[in-house]
Amino acid sequence: MVRNRISNDIDLVQPTQYIVPKNRVAKKPPLEPGLLPPFSPLPIHNEYEYGEPSLPDYIINKDPWQLFNLFWLKKLIN
Repeated sequence: MVRNRISNDIDLVQPTQYIVPKNRVAKKPPLEPGLLPPFSPLPIHNEYEYGEPSLPDYIINKDPWQLFNLFWLKKLIN
């Protein structure tokens, strides 16, 4: 069953209205990127070792319940 409906979309281009010209030329490739200017990385002054969590002193990082309570208040859960 063929439907010949007209769309409500004013930006829709019907396939019959779009004709590709025969002299169409492909786009030029993008330019090669230039060299980056010299820079120094941002220093990060972190007192913790890599992979060590930054938790308050009263939290034991092996206790899942204490970690859960960091994000969810008891009042909200009740």
